[in-house]
Amino acid sequence: MWCQPTIKGTIYDKNGILENVAVYLNNTMFGTTTDVKGEFELKVKEGQYELIVSYLGYKKIVYSLNTSNYTKPLTFVLEEEENILDEIVIKKIVYDEEWKYNLQAFKDGFLGRTSLSKDCEIINEEVIFFDFNRKENKLEAFAKKPLKIKHKALGYIITFELESFVRTNDYITYLGYTRYDEMKGGNRKQKRWKKTD
Repeated sequence: MWCQPTIKGTIYDKNGILENVAVYLNNTMFGTTTDVKGEFELKVKEGQYELIVSYLGYKKIVYSLNTSNYTKPLTFVLEEEENILDEIVIKKIVYDEEWKYNLQAFKDGFLGRTSLSKDCEIINEEVIFFDFNRKENKLEAFAKKPLKIKHKALGYIITFELESFVRTNDYITYLGYTRYDEMKGGNRKQKRWKKTD
């Protein structure tokens, strides 16, 4: 009889247990948060994954998880982020024409310009800020919180934890961690989403 593995664990910091820590498998729909005891429980499919443990103000943990080797509950101790995005810089974000121009350049590079990308919407654009170096023609993007992206064509809300985004004349690179949640919709939308998948 097939059994769906259940991953369990507890998250701490130096002061004790941590509640509401995001725990998810990168590039999947499997995710949860820790409860008041700092514990989490995650039902997954068998396989090999990157388990992401993420909490604002703390260093992210990326843990290689193979369900065939998993035997006992996991324990993680989060460390505070020393070089968290400079609060002074964050406070100085001005949503002016330059920010809007940089945002469009970011969306063109990050979401693309395909027909599918037209159905993508970053719900919380205000968390993104930019650093543009005119001399090098280099645009970097940072985010105070995970990006929430609504993909209307595929029927997902995508949570993307942006680690880096760099655009220069010759290339665009970005790195991050992704979690998918199904959008709610009527029967017609659900059928359309299933066909697109």
